[in-house]
Amino acid sequence: EGRFDGVIFPHPLLGALVGPDGSYAGSIEMADSSLLKISQIRVRSPSAELAGQVSMDLVTGNLGGRAILQMPGLNIFSGPVGVAVDGSAEIEMKAEGRLTTPVLTAEIKGRDLRVDRFSFPHLSGKVSMENLSGNPRGHIEIAVDHGAHTLRGAGDFELKGSRVILADFGINAPGARISGNPSFDVHAKTAEGALQGRFEDLSVLSNFLDEKISGSAHLKAQLSSGNAGQEILLEIQGRQLASRYGNAGELELNANLSDVFNSPRGAGDITIKAFQKGDIRLDTIALKVAGDARQMTFTALAKGQRSAAFAIEARGAMGLSGKVQQLEISLLQGHYGEYDLALLQKALIERSSDDYTIKGAALEFGSGELKAEGDFLAKGINLKCDFERLPMEVLSLFGWPALSGRASGGFILSGKPDRPEGSARLSLTELRIPGADFQEIPTATIVFEARVQEGRLRAALSLAGLSERPMEAEAQMPLNLSLSPPVLSLPPEGSLQGRITATADLGQIPRFLLTEEQYLKGMAELDIGLSGRIEAPEIRGRFSLENGVYENIRSGTILKDIQFQMAARDRRLLIQEAHATDGEKGSVSAQGWLDLDAGWNFPFNAEISFEKATIIRQDALTATISGRLRLSGSAREPRLSGKLTIVPAEIYLFDRPSI
Repeated sequence: EGRFDGVIFPHPLLGALVGPDGSYAGSIEMADSSLLKISQIRVRSPSAELAGQVSMDLVTGNLGGRAILQMPGLNIFSGPVGVAVDGSAEIEMKAEGRLTTPVLTAEIKGRDLRVDRFSFPHLSGKVSMENLSGNPRGHIEIAVDHGAHTLRGAGDFELKGSRVILADFGINAPGARISGNPSFDVHAKTAEGALQGRFEDLSVLSNFLDEKISGSAHLKAQLSSGNAGQEILLEIQGRQLASRYGNAGELELNANLSDVFNSPRGAGDITIKAFQKGDIRLDTIALKVAGDARQMTFTALAKGQRSAAFAIEARGAMGLSGKVQQLEISLLQGHYGEYDLALLQKALIERSSDDYTIKGAALEFGSGELKAEGDFLAKGINLKCDFERLPMEVLSLFGWPALSGRASGGFILSGKPDRPEGSARLSLTELRIPGADFQEIPTATIVFEARVQEGRLRAALSLAGLSERPMEAEAQMPLNLSLSPPVLSLPPEGSLQGRITATADLGQIPRFLLTEEQYLKGMAELDIGLSGRIEAPEIRGRFSLENGVYENIRSGTILKDIQFQMAARDRRLLIQEAHATDGEKGSVSAQGWLDLDAGWNFPFNAEISFEKATIIRQDALTATISGRLRLSGSAREPRLSGKLTIVPAEIYLFDRPSI
């Protein structure tokens, strides 16, 4: 018995298993002058424990032994293998036969195994090996249980020098089988032989892969070795595939690779047909690549539809080795709906560690252009993007409201990634809602400008064209902005300053809302100032409507001589005046308030008075009411109370013709 520490092992896996230190113990006995017994063997380390016994007859050469290796935490192997490993395992080993021709067997049991993102609740296996003095040969079996399905693998093997030769090798699961007779050269790190795979129902593999998939697939792989190192010819065909990435009717992949384990190079192509992901439909995706780890060329083609038909073709090269990785796009052209798009010059994107550089990105889209260039470096940012006369109609292809017009603008960013500064400008001109119902409405122009400097945002917005004077808004507030790590927030305690002014012709509103049976008239004015803190803004200002008119043709409701005055004080909106006539002798008036306090769910209190107001005028019904209604409470718990008297109501009954 004794202890060990500081032992240097020839392989990192063995070092992880034994650990930096541990203890050992055992008993040695010589019986009958020739029988050597080693019993009560026990080796302990922080990560594993081995217990067993062995006996050898030095005269007859008979051998017998048994040992159990327990590994309660397989996470010790995560470092040496380079991926996350977890779970527990137990290996029971047995040796029998003669010293010159021993037979070794091992049974493996694993629980709650996880390798990277793949999990295996139960694993069992058995390995037997004989002819150790010549070319060792044996048999291996393995079974992995997951839910109601079991994946089984089995095959014979033989060791010839540095080569491992598999015979009658196969992996089976319900509806799936991989088979072949490959061989592996451990020293040369090459393989030879062929593998075939048939997966009639890929959903069976979902549990084993921790990924929900379905469909069918066939696989062929030809392995060979030569002057070019490891060579692989690969063919994969899939049908009716479904996964979280989308659904595909067909998939075909072909690849010819060489020197796979050293300096991989080769060529390949993949074609996907009838792809569907949400509202994106791709009739065809085709990608071809060729080259090596230093540089790889590619061509790509995609045809499909998302709100409108599109076709895009791209060509370029990628440099993946060295300190700087590059993506060069030499061709990008096609169309999206009725708009053509084309790359105006070669675009280059470079990546080095956490640094990125964009050069020469210029895209023509419809009647507009988009340009971008600059650096995103760990030590500083210098990015610039400009676009001119981009058609607004294209936004509807991405789910935005349908608008016509042109968009121009851009942005500049500079400074440290964790505290950048910059400016942005957006100009929307000739803005209109498409359709015959809106042709009489004049076009609008929206201009937005913003600047971030020393942690503070200054922004301004104007809307012109719909009234004599443009609507204008401006605001200043602190802004937490970082690109690395990404942060965009407003500090609640930050001070706020702003103002909104507008003069609007209410006659345009029904047209925007598509309410042809309603008529609204009058000039409204708004002048609001913002101050206080972001978490508790204070509002001061007014909203007024003079000589307004409202008419609902369907119900016959008419309100004339509308006078409305509302004031904003601190966080309360107060109705100072609200009065209108019903076009005759009746009237409607209101008073009340609303507090802009989210903590109290926006409490309010308002009273509406009706004085012989005729609110319904139809051929079959006329109704005049008097009384009061009170609205109170909050947005979460509103309450309505009051009393209304109908004085009078007239219902006209039409005679039905007799038959």
